[in-house]
Amino acid sequence: MTLTSATVRRLTDCNNWDTSWTTANRPSSPDHGVCGYNEDTRHLEVYDAITQEWNVQTQFASWYVDSVNGNDTTHSGRSFQSAYKTIAVAVAACAAGDSIYIKGSFNEAVTCAKIGVRIVGLGTGPHQATWTAAADAVCLTLTAADCEISGIRFQPPAYAAGTPAAILLSNAAYTRIIGNRFQGKTGSMYAIFCMLDATHSSDNVLISGNEFIYMNNITTVYGSCIAATEADGGYSCSSWKILGNIFNAPVEGINMNARGCLIAGNQFLVSGLKADGTMGAVTGSAGSKTMITLAGTNADCNHVRGNWLGGAYSSTLYVKGGTNDSWFGNWTLTVTATITNGAGMTLTATA
Repeated sequence: MTLTSATVRRLTDCNNWDTSWTTANRPSSPDHGVCGYNEDTRHLEVYDAITQEWNVQTQFASWYVDSVNGNDTTHSGRSFQSAYKTIAVAVAACAAGDSIYIKGSFNEAVTCAKIGVRIVGLGTGPHQATWTAAADAVCLTLTAADCEISGIRFQPPAYAAGTPAAILLSNAAYTRIIGNRFQGKTGSMYAIFCMLDATHSSDNVLISGNEFIYMNNITTVYGSCIAATEADGGYSCSSWKILGNIFNAPVEGINMNARGCLIAGNQFLVSGLKADGTMGAVTGSAGSKTMITLAGTNADCNHVRGNWLGGAYSSTLYVKGGTNDSWFGNWTLTVTATITNGAGMTLTATA
C-alpha cells in the first residue's frame, strides 16, 4: 500500500506535521512507524519496515452544524466556522464512526443508518441544541448499531397518527442515549420509541442521565417517555440499561416488553409540572397512568433496584415483567398494599 495523495503530511512528533513531505520527496523506505496522513481519504497510514508496506489506520472525522450561521451549500461542515445548516446534510456527509456536533434550533426528520455515529449538542445554555419535527414525524430514526446521542433538548413531535417520537430505534442495538432533555409540547406522544416485531429489535440499549418533562399532554392523555411494546408475539428488549434518569410526572414512564434489563437509580415522580402549567399529580384518564410496565411475551428476569418510586405504590402503577424479576432496594412513601414483585421480594413503605 502506498500514500498516493499529493497532500500527504508526515508526523514529525506528537503535535507537528511536516507539510513539505509529499509523494515527490518522501523516502522510498522510511523508518519503521513513520506516519503519513492522507488528506484526500482522511486516513492515517503507518509504515511497517518489516513488510515494507503502508497500513491504513482509520481516522474518524468530526462534522459541525449551526442552524443560525451554517450553510449546506457553500460550507464544508468540518468546523463551526464552516458549519452545515442542517443535521440531515451532516448525517449524509459523515462516515461510520464519525461525530456530529450541533448547536442552534432544528426542525428536522433525520434517519441515520451509519454504525457508530455520535450526535452531540453543544452550546452555552439550557437551549443550546433544540430539536423537534413536524406532527407525526420522528426527529431522529436510528437504523444502525452503536450510535450515541447526547446533550440535546428534544421536543417530541405532536401525535395525530403513527408513532411520532424524538428518537425511534429500528435495529439499533447498543445505542447510547445520554444526558438529553426530552421536553414535551402540546400533543407530544413518545420521547423514545423502539420498534419491536419480527424484523425490528434493538438490544443492549443504554439510556442514562436524561430528563423527561412535560410528557403529560393533559387533554388527550399523551406522554410516554420510553416505549418498546411488541407489535406481534414473542419479541422483547434484551439487556437494556436504564440508569439515573428523571421521569418528571409523565403519563407513562417506561412501557417495554423487557427481558434481562436493569433499571436502577432513576427518579419516578408522579407529581410535578404539567403541560398546562399547573402543578400536581398527573393521572390522565382512568387506568391510563403507569410508571413502569415491563410485561409482555417472554418478559422476565429484570432487575429493578435503587429507584425512587413515586405515587401510591401498587402492582398497577409498577408492573413486573415475570416471576423471575428482582425488585429490591427501591424507595416509596406510600403503598396501597404490601406488594410482591418478582423473586419473592416484598417492597414496603419507607419513610
